[in-house]
Amino acid sequence: MRKTTVSVICAAVALAALLTRGVTVRADDTGSGKSTAGVLDLEALLSEGLENNPEIIAYRNRADAMQERPSQAAAWDDPELMFGVRSVPVPDYDFNKIDMTMKELSLSQKIPFPGVTSLRREVAVQDAKMSERELQYVRLKIAQQIKAAYADLYMINAHLATSEKNKNLLETFVEIARSKYEVGSGLQQDILKAQVEHSKFVERIIEFNQKKITATAEMNRLLGRPSGTPLAGEPVLSWEPLRYSVDELERMALENNPALQSYQNRIEKSEAEYALAKKDYIPGFNISAAYGFRENGSYGATSTPVSITSPDGSVSNAVAQSPGGRDRRDDVVSIAVGMNIPLWFKSKQNRKVAETHLLIEEAKAQRAALTNDIVFKIRELASKEERGAKLIELYQKGIVPQAAQSLESALAGYRVGSVDFLALLDSQVTLCTYEVQISQAKSEYVKDIAELESVVGKRLF
Repeated sequence: MRKTTVSVICAAVALAALLTRGVTVRADDTGSGKSTAGVLDLEALLSEGLENNPEIIAYRNRADAMQERPSQAAAWDDPELMFGVRSVPVPDYDFNKIDMTMKELSLSQKIPFPGVTSLRREVAVQDAKMSERELQYVRLKIAQQIKAAYADLYMINAHLATSEKNKNLLETFVEIARSKYEVGSGLQQDILKAQVEHSKFVERIIEFNQKKITATAEMNRLLGRPSGTPLAGEPVLSWEPLRYSVDELERMALENNPALQSYQNRIEKSEAEYALAKKDYIPGFNISAAYGFRENGSYGATSTPVSITSPDGSVSNAVAQSPGGRDRRDDVVSIAVGMNIPLWFKSKQNRKVAETHLLIEEAKAQRAALTNDIVFKIRELASKEERGAKLIELYQKGIVPQAAQSLESALAGYRVGSVDFLALLDSQVTLCTYEVQISQAKSEYVKDIAELESVVGKRLF
């Protein structure tokens, strides 16, 4: 009996030491956010993700490809070279028979009306700028997702650490409650209650370990790594209240938001297409030049009657034969100028002008709608940021220290018997709950700031 009593006293002393040490460690962790493990560098992850993320690479290649279009759009159509024959007689297909037969080499070039190519180039330039804005937008979204994944990892690690501490502590609680029950100074329900709470923390550890695997795979996906690649170090979050006012954030968003800038490029593109559509009323020109190669003409032998006077003075008639020959035919040159006639302007050009005008108005309306959405989103996120900053400060300076003091007080009462086991257990669970909530508050705060940065279009810290 005496031996059992001594064991209870020793266990109580160990419990007191463990509880006191546990409270101190948790208060430091939630207050400073420091970790004894290696730190997982967020800036290095951002640099790697923005360089290697496959989605960013795809949009980067598209943006580079679109930069090749303006010079193409500004170039004239390729000239057309033709070779053929003209006026070949049938059925003998004799190239020497008639003067009009020739082999012809021609070159033609379409010449657009002045101003058309510059407008085509402007359309292509705005398309290239829109692709660049899309790349900027995707980079912002990937950066936001990397920061969110980092915050999730921090929260999961914090929950795991808290759950592990409390699981170990509750194992001691179970032993203390069992020892007291064996000597008749405790209740069996204390043992059962401690065992239930211990099992809850075991369940939490299993759950958070699974979530850590998923969060690690998500981070690797964003970084363009194989899903099973381990992360070197543990996430550490630092936070500070936002130093920009809502008006400043709105002004920055209107200047930097890539989606908003993309709509401005779309408006300018539609305006260039509208001006180009009005140019379609004016004919374009087609100039062609041809060179015809003609064969020399041929003719046969001819008979010519002649009179021959003999030496005795008599005259006789005869026929003189002349050999066949070739008539010379000069080569010929042709030049022509043509133009298209916008004869069907009512069903073609008029409709194109109306279409492009409506597209301008559509782009302006969408830009206005997006501006309203951005202003609303900034105010919503700024309000969440303010709430999050106040909650974190309240947890760090008020709730968590007070919960730690409450646990210490319960421990002191438990030592002298003025506080029962369940009250002590309740104080420990309460502190655990607040530790979980402060890590969650920090994680949500970082996510809100990351989303706010994607809306504003620039880093805020």
